[in-house]
Amino acid sequence: MRVYLECEGPVFAGQKRLHDNVLTSREDIPGSIIRASLARSILKKCPLFRFDEADPLGRYNWVYVRDEEKCAGCLQYEICRSFSDWKIGFLRPEGIEVLSFHDRVCKNNKSHGIHTGNDTRCRICGGRLEGASGWKKDGQIYEFKRIRTTRTAIDKYTGTAQEGTLHSVEAIYDPDILWVFEAENVPEGVFRPGDVLRLGKYTAVGYGHFVVKKTEEGLKEKSLNISGSEISLMLETEALLPQDAFDNEPVSNEEYINKWNGILFRGLKSLKFISLQAETDVYRGYDTTRGWGNSLKEPYLTIEKGSTFTFEIADLSQAEGEILNLLNNGIGHETENGYGRLKIINEGGQICNE
Repeated sequence: MRVYLECEGPVFAGQKRLHDNVLTSREDIPGSIIRASLARSILKKCPLFRFDEADPLGRYNWVYVRDEEKCAGCLQYEICRSFSDWKIGFLRPEGIEVLSFHDRVCKNNKSHGIHTGNDTRCRICGGRLEGASGWKKDGQIYEFKRIRTTRTAIDKYTGTAQEGTLHSVEAIYDPDILWVFEAENVPEGVFRPGDVLRLGKYTAVGYGHFVVKKTEEGLKEKSLNISGSEISLMLETEALLPQDAFDNEPVSNEEYINKWNGILFRGLKSLKFISLQAETDVYRGYDTTRGWGNSLKEPYLTIEKGSTFTFEIADLSQAEGEILNLLNNGIGHETENGYGRLKIINEGGQICNE
């Protein structure tokens, strides 16, 4: 299922903070934020919900069947029964794609369009090319429109601005775009035209109010058209790994490749992992299923979107199944929330499995 949304105002989804007094929204919204919004809405209607009670797996604020006998006749029974099986992808504007590490732009004029890794000079002016990161749409760099506001907190004792709380919030604000995400295993009627989803931070003051415009049943079947002895896969969304997945000890190129292979691609028989272009970072987010006052996650390693992994194909007939498995299931942790999604790219860095 594809769900299309319009945002009625600015939206802010947290990311790594670069400065203490400037908060900048990320540009796509992970499925975990959508899932948390849906859980909040569902649990508000549940008479058996207790905020201080965990599910059998120790998760707080989670949607599940709390009492089989009492819940059997509830209108939300099927939703609660299947909630843990839902797969929810990242929310982003319709039609945009991630810039791969192969993509280039003209150093003199970025409006000259996206160039592939096969280009040596700008096709328009013949100028030099440089790498680019972010998003593209219709062959051009895509930039999000933003709005910046300044906020503070009020000291409840003095009624004046609280010291050290003045900060700026830079949110996404473009009411003309249509947003879309993919969802699987979700019961009928969860997303209905006109429904409101409140996503991200500051929803109490009007941020992140999305309205469902339409849904499309069924997702595109992934088809493969592979030729040659190598294939490259690009991360469409960042992948999550434990922070201790890698250490800082110097290793040879071969040992480095073997480390990546053992962490992400263990068990592949017809694909041999031979090279990568990847950018990593460390991030520590929040998880409301950890309980009140304990929502800060352990730090984890992120492999940034646009990172590329190249494989040598040993047996094409068997490799197709392994490639489809990677495309359908992703890599790393929290793939059910849209993390670690892969796409096939060609030698020029363009997506070619759509």
